[in-house]
Amino acid sequence: MLNFTRCQHLKQITRKCFSSAPVNVRTHTQHLLSRAFAYARSGRSWHSIHSLVGDKNIILMGPPGAGKTTVGRIIGHKLGRCVIDVDSDILEKTWKMSASEKLQDVGNEQFLEEEGKAVLNLSASGSVISLSGSNPMHDASMWHLKKNGIVVYLDVPLVDIISRLKSMKVSRIVGQNSEASMRDLLQHRRLYCKKWYDTRVFCESGASAEEVADRVLDAVKRYQDVDSETFISTRHVCPKDLDKKPPPKYFSEAVIEGLASDGGLFVPEKEFPKLSCGEWKSLIGATYIERAQILLERCIHPADIPATKLGEMIETA
Repeated sequence: MLNFTRCQHLKQITRKCFSSAPVNVRTHTQHLLSRAFAYARSGRSWHSIHSLVGDKNIILMGPPGAGKTTVGRIIGHKLGRCVIDVDSDILEKTWKMSASEKLQDVGNEQFLEEEGKAVLNLSASGSVISLSGSNPMHDASMWHLKKNGIVVYLDVPLVDIISRLKSMKVSRIVGQNSEASMRDLLQHRRLYCKKWYDTRVFCESGASAEEVADRVLDAVKRYQDVDSETFISTRHVCPKDLDKKPPPKYFSEAVIEGLASDGGLFVPEKEFPKLSCGEWKSLIGATYIERAQILLERCIHPADIPATKLGEMIETA
């Protein structure tokens, strides 16, 4: 079994820390202090995110070309966590060949089966894991990963993915055949991603890997902070009534009750969710059901109603 509880490059880090090379203590101390103050000024609570997640893995999922590997490395650097890329760290080392060569050698079905078996042998904690584009198509391996991880779906517009794959000179991906176009296959794969994610990050056109990484950390923090999004009555929002207001409700409770006990309407206790200009634009080509889920995911905490369950409810309605 492949165990990544400790970083593979721990020895390299140790050598750097305890090397015999002379170090300017004053300069080194100033550098460390400047970094500490920079973190404090940035306002990003990366340490609190690390504490919230604990030993759980942050698992990045998305289509090929979504930027999972790059974003994973940035997040790993920010949190000081081990980074595992399924393609390069698991599959290629297990098979002694690239994923594209393996696909060419064994075909679609056998590739998925062998890929799934390789991932089932992975044991990791407190790491950032970048999945392959086809991992979501293997149920057993995804259940294995979800046991100790938060799955973050990098939702990238299909137009951008197709453009990136062309620039990467990728002509074939798992599941592709002569009858299906690349666009149709990528659209079909979205169904698998929607089946597994815990939280979703929209990566609109033009967003940098650094920006996406920050959004992933924000999404993970939100996912872990269960009590961050509750609803209160419109009749108890004035400061003078704070001592008498009824306890806040989760979205599911507010829907069941309809009206608050004091006759008021339920509204978010903090604020209504906000979408960036790029995120609003991404809704233009979406179906009504897709738009409904995207917007409701922002209003309903995933711990209250998981994304997969929410999707089922929307489609049924």
